[in-house]
Amino acid sequence: MEGKPTEEEKTAVYRYCTTSRELMQKKKVYTDRKRPLNAKMKSVRDDLLKSMQEKGHTCYKVEDSYLRITQCTSKKSLTIEMIMEALHGFEKKEESMEDAIESIANKMESIRSHTKQYVKLMKTPPKSKNDITEVTDADPQIVDDYRQTERELLEVRKEEKDSSKSL
Repeated sequence: MEGKPTEEEKTAVYRYCTTSRELMQKKKVYTDRKRPLNAKMKSVRDDLLKSMQEKGHTCYKVEDSYLRITQCTSKKSLTIEMIMEALHGFEKKEESMEDAIESIANKMESIRSHTKQYVKLMKTPPKSKNDITEVTDADPQIVDDYRQTERELLEVRKEEKDSSKSL
């Protein structure tokens, strides 16, 4: 680009900057509104998971949905420390170089992976229909708290999405 920017380019940059700032300000408002709801949802999910595990249940039928125990696997970014830990615990007992490399790679994956269970309301039933328990066997207060908190969160998320459409 040679020379000075045109008036049209200046206007475009100005509109981009002001729109970006407005969007960031709106997102902050909604982030502040979602923070306590997300904390409450985490607490309710933990209580519901504990209650379901104590009763030996894995799924409750709630109207046309299912409150199910599910797993979430997250992976941390690979660090030098993780690599060193995998190498430190390595014992040369594999027959080939490929086996040794695979063993180290598997060890690094297990170090960086974290799996946890949580409860989530889903539209799909579990594979085994025997796992479904009627919601009447659940702690009604926890289930109501879950559903109410989820509705509130969905409402705030929808408002956030709608408010940013105009930008």
